[in-house]
Amino acid sequence: MNRVLFRNLNALYSWTVAIAWCAISNYAAIALLLNKSGTTDVTVQTIVILFLLIEPFIFFKFTQPPIISIWEEGSDNLLIVRRWLWKVQKEHVNRQLLPMPAIEEESDNEGGKIYRCLLRTSADRVEFGTYRRRERAEVACDRMRKILSRRP
Repeated sequence: MNRVLFRNLNALYSWTVAIAWCAISNYAAIALLLNKSGTTDVTVQTIVILFLLIEPFIFFKFTQPPIISIWEEGSDNLLIVRRWLWKVQKEHVNRQLLPMPAIEEESDNEGGKIYRCLLRTSADRVEFGTYRRRERAEVACDRMRKILSRRP
């Protein structure tokens, strides 16, 4: 029997904003293209239209965190699923061979710290949380440790 142990749906927020931004940008570009009043220069219209059409794709590139879910498959096996907008990556992991989660610290552009909660697998690393305060990152890692050590 499969059951979900963990699911991080934070990526849905950025995906929703990116899709809405694409729709608004495309609508604005089409409205500007269909504007026949001649109030703006043709080169300005072309630059604005190109900017509005290219910007959402750049925005998509920078908002690609995956949706992460960890499923229990039997007593010793876990299935880690990472979903992006266009692909799904699945990894089967033995629970005993999986190291406990760790916190990775890095600095942001404003001089502050960002704490990433990581789960390292044999193939890759899974980032299951990003926090500005270390205490919150430690709580998330403790929660993941409890989830991983729990038996069905």
